[in-house]
Amino acid sequence: MQYFDKLLTMAVAGYSSYIANSVLSAFLGYTAIMLNNVTIRTVRKTSSLPKPLKTLLLSLAVSDLGVGLLVLPVRIALLIMKLESNGENNPVYNYSKKVYYTIMNLFYYTTFFGVVALTVDSNC
Repeated sequence: MQYFDKLLTMAVAGYSSYIANSVLSAFLGYTAIMLNNVTIRTVRKTSSLPKPLKTLLLSLAVSDLGVGLLVLPVRIALLIMKLESNGENNPVYNYSKKVYYTIMNLFYYTTFFGVVALTVDSNC
């Protein structure tokens, strides 16, 4: 019962956005993992796609799978650390924040350039 009282106190104190973002990130992470896993299996078994298109679609799906497997769990951990008292002064929080931004940028640029390559390939 104390746990729910603590959550209610945090929600009233303005932390409700952290709680909502954690729940939403968990849901989207699970969805990203499952749907990109299905996409990878489907694209690999489809023989009618041209090889460059198949490669680009696989790279996009793998990149999005990485977001679901790596980026979103670290994001959830950061949001939970923010909920703890004095959590932002924790050295683990600062290190996790650096890791989060590094892998987020890695997958962001991978996805971005994959979409650019797919667009250039479809226009040629």
